[in-house]
Amino acid sequence: LRTDPKSVPALDQLAQFLASQRRYDAAIRYWNEALAIQPGAPEMLLSLGITTYEGAGAKEAAGVIGARTAGTKEAIRILTELTRQHPDMKAAHFTLGNIYANEARFREAADEYSQVTRLDPNDTVALLANVKALATVSAFQEALAPAEAYIRQKPADPEGHLLLGAVYRGLGDYEKAEVELQRAVSGKPDDFQAQYQLGFVLARNQKPQQALTHLERAVALKPLDSSAQFQLAAVLRTLGDTARAREIAAKFNE
Repeated sequence: LRTDPKSVPALDQLAQFLASQRRYDAAIRYWNEALAIQPGAPEMLLSLGITTYEGAGAKEAAGVIGARTAGTKEAIRILTELTRQHPDMKAAHFTLGNIYANEARFREAADEYSQVTRLDPNDTVALLANVKALATVSAFQEALAPAEAYIRQKPADPEGHLLLGAVYRGLGDYEKAEVELQRAVSGKPDDFQAQYQLGFVLARNQKPQQALTHLERAVALKPLDSSAQFQLAAVLRTLGDTARAREIAAKFNE
């Protein structure tokens, strides 16, 4: 840069190095210099958006009040403009989706992940992220197609079966939910959600004895979860074990 202060590759490479060292403000400064010379360069805008967001988080951790809010807003602005200018840039949609998800803006996250899978139907990471985002906002009907698409591509992934089972449960299709959740538990026997969801669905399918096994396992994995305690108490009452049901209910009330 001393030789050629207007070298965009040098500015870009230096900014990348500074970002990797968590020197975010300096990295942002050099990317802005490069973009002033070469406006609209998509890869640099993507890097600028990511670094702006990461820098905001670092400032918040350091105690700078309001830095995260301002930085997040700016990062979203940069990346939204980038996706508008380059609607087929998969990485921009995925990054923007991740930021929305981190900020608990799951509906907007799902919209961006959908754009990724539109561009690349075989992107299983985006498919899974889309299902998670949609399920979080209870958009189960919308989540069904990407969940089924993910299972077609990753039939052995227990997390995919867990999510598809949760979607079926949300849609009230407990028979299909049971099948998927059994597969999830087989692959992830120590996963709280897999055990809890299967126990819940088995109870709805009038199989309280089987539900008991999985709800007990769920409570053992996560003793303070009130939902699991509540469902376990309900199953115990169904099975006639009222004394133990009262004991669990007392813990739930606490």
